[in-house]
Amino acid sequence: MLKNDSESLHVLPFALIFSLLIQVHVLSTLMSIIVLGIFFIFSMIKNKKRNELLLKCFFAGMLTLLLTFNVWGAMLDVFGSEKLYSPFSELSMSNFTTDISVSTYDTTHIGFVLSLIFLLQIGLYFSKSVKFTTPNKLVTILGTFFLILSSNLIPWTKLSNLIPQLQISLQFPYRFIGFATVLLLAGFGATITSLPSVRLKRYFEISMAILSSFLLFQSYMDLQNKSTLWNTDRPIISKSLNNFKSEYGNEQIKHIFVSSHLGKGLQIVTNESSDYLPKYYSADAASYNQRGTNGYRNKGDSEAYAAYGKYINRNTSAITKRVVNDKLIISWNAIKKADKIQLPIIIYANSLITLNNHHLNKDKMTLSTIGTPTITSPKVGKNTLTLSYHSNLITTKSILIIISAWIISVIALIVLTIKNGQKRHF
Repeated sequence: MLKNDSESLHVLPFALIFSLLIQVHVLSTLMSIIVLGIFFIFSMIKNKKRNELLLKCFFAGMLTLLLTFNVWGAMLDVFGSEKLYSPFSELSMSNFTTDISVSTYDTTHIGFVLSLIFLLQIGLYFSKSVKFTTPNKLVTILGTFFLILSSNLIPWTKLSNLIPQLQISLQFPYRFIGFATVLLLAGFGATITSLPSVRLKRYFEISMAILSSFLLFQSYMDLQNKSTLWNTDRPIISKSLNNFKSEYGNEQIKHIFVSSHLGKGLQIVTNESSDYLPKYYSADAASYNQRGTNGYRNKGDSEAYAAYGKYINRNTSAITKRVVNDKLIISWNAIKKADKIQLPIIIYANSLITLNNHHLNKDKMTLSTIGTPTITSPKVGKNTLTLSYHSNLITTKSILIIISAWIISVIALIVLTIKNGQKRHF
């Protein structure tokens, strides 16, 4: 796009790249689309073959929608049928910005090497000592913009108080640093390539090789420091809402995490997160049919997380559970008829429930704030509840279509790559 060459923009790889990104992280994709949109606008202004560019972007977009229907279709199915708890609100966003640094290299510090490259690229742009091409100017300006967005130069806490949605959707401003890094490194590479002096270009290349070696050494030292911490008497740092069960000591935890049974580590740690769970009106008694828009109560992050800890993590109900053919089957023994039991499961709008082989209506059960049900045992002895989810959009047929589209697209890309390689060879 930046080269104003619509012929070099190929639909298939363009669609596959964005499809892979959507499969990994939706928020990163949305931010990438903003960056791409700026490139697209620039190209539409400069490119003489606007219609060709527009058509290619359209077809790439349609193919991307097909290849990622399992993601956005599932989100549409769940978000469209009920109100959900959003991720937690980060009230102090300014604490999660990125700073230029000399030694430290982590999430909130760029480190010496990248700091030097970024400052050098920005400095060369403003000094006018090196001639920048139009694409290099654009990526440098955009990269600088995202670098500023990721830093504490923006009063993020004050800004998020004015726009609270930022506390939920963005949360951490350091997320912008990835885009700044890609753009400024691309610009710096273009700057070195465009240097008029061969000797100066060689000096830059040697300097970059040395700095890259320094970056590798710094990464190695970070790993060594983590390894040293792991071998102390306090190897576990409790972060956020991840908590290890109290009956396990540090040595036991270390042994479990290096054992061949990888699932054991997940069994001794709990996380009290209500993200994307259904939001119901009452924590004690609210039927499914009472969940109108005006019936919701804004309970806040802490109460929702506390509800997850109460109804899921610290649930002491004596149950057994197993999964058969994509269905969760839970059994328990009732001492007497009409015994009530709080089950550590979540009921969504499209959930299907059967109790002792009889369909159970959702409006007949009591649901907690986050959708955990209290069930009245219909008989003495063993009772069995089966939970499944019925999606109106994500079906076996739609999944097969998506998989087939991926296979055909990848095969087509391989064939086209081989053909283009043969053409260039001859």
